Amino acid sequence: MVRISTCEGYWSLERLSPASTRVIYWLYTDPGGSIPAWIANKANKTSVPDLMRAVPRALAQPEWQRD
Repeated sequence: MVRISTCEGYWSLERLSPASTRVIYWLYTDPGGSIPAWIANKANKTSVPDLMRAVPRALAQPEWQRD
């Protein structure tokens, strides 16, 4: 078992217009242990784009809509 030794990040959302928002997602993780950096980097390169594709789908859900 490897526990993540460092996990830091933030979301920044900037409204550009009524129909447009700039989203910045910054994440830094260090799994530590014996996981090679190339494996951790590969995981980040696939998981972050998947997350960004999921955001519009989540925002389309009724519970996220404003009047």
